[in-house]
Amino acid sequence: MNIKTLHDMRLAMGFYAVPCDGCTLCCHGDAIRILPHEDAGRWQTEPHPYMAGALMLAHKANGDCVYLGDGGC
Repeated sequence: MNIKTLHDMRLAMGFYAVPCDGCTLCCHGDAIRILPHEDAGRWQTEPHPYMAGALMLAHKANGDCVYLGDGGC
């Protein structure tokens, strides 16, 4: 199995299938929450701004997800 990104890993583990076709809209300024059953230590996280005690994927200074690159997630 060739897992290069968080997206690849989640697909391989069956967590989700999002038919976004590469739009990356949710990768800009959105709060992608880490769910309680997920191991938050696997990702760069920051506190969720509206859910006390919850974590979300970290963001770059410009508001983009830290995992967003030229080719998507």
